[in-house]
Amino acid sequence: MKTNEMKAGKFFLLGLLAFSILFFEFLVLFLDSFLTGKSLKEMNLWRENWYFLIIHWTITIAIWGIGISLIISWLKKKGFIFQIFSFDLKGRTIIMIFISLILVLSLSIFESILFSSKIPQITAEFLNFSKLHGNKAIFLSIYQNIYYFFESLIVVFIVALFHHGGELLSKIKWLPWGGIGLLLTWGLGHFISHPSGAFYMLILSVLIGVIYILSGKNFYPTFLFLLFSFII
Repeated sequence: MKTNEMKAGKFFLLGLLAFSILFFEFLVLFLDSFLTGKSLKEMNLWRENWYFLIIHWTITIAIWGIGISLIISWLKKKGFIFQIFSFDLKGRTIIMIFISLILVLSLSIFESILFSSKIPQITAEFLNFSKLHGNKAIFLSIYQNIYYFFESLIVVFIVALFHHGGELLSKIKWLPWGGIGLLLTWGLGHFISHPSGAFYMLILSVLIGVIYILSGKNFYPTFLFLLFSFII
């Protein structure tokens, strides 16, 4: 029992470590503040010169990329990667990818009705970039979606690590431990970074954990569910 508790604790710590990688973006904001000459309260990166957005995303993506690469490398070295993920592309996986897409579409339509927002998000954000930064919009849109790719990758690992820790600790496999762990970290974190959409992110956090379980811990439906959520 103590061995399982120690193993569970290790995976919970790894989940927190993965979340801390995302937290580094807040530190990048201080650099943004220095470069723009504005306080964090005054600064709105979307409305600053376009290259400030590129600088912010470049540094953030680099930190996230290095951080998640180190975690993946460690998991592979210890032989844990195939304990927390399945990577097959059989029939069940394809079905779960399709279900993920349908679920995200449904959530996006509901959100657009509730908040009068435009969908798909990728188009709405491109149009906003066009309005603010003209012909730099396509460049900014590509860069932003690379940013979403890395955020999705890290979040999926947070879910998998927390879930594996929960399973080891309790032996209860049907409970979305990963979704609960994500809600308490990444989900609640949006009350600081993006308060207006924070409640939606709490729901999304749990749903990612549910998709992870229903897909048999498969990486692809879980990752694509979140990536679709950012794009659609």
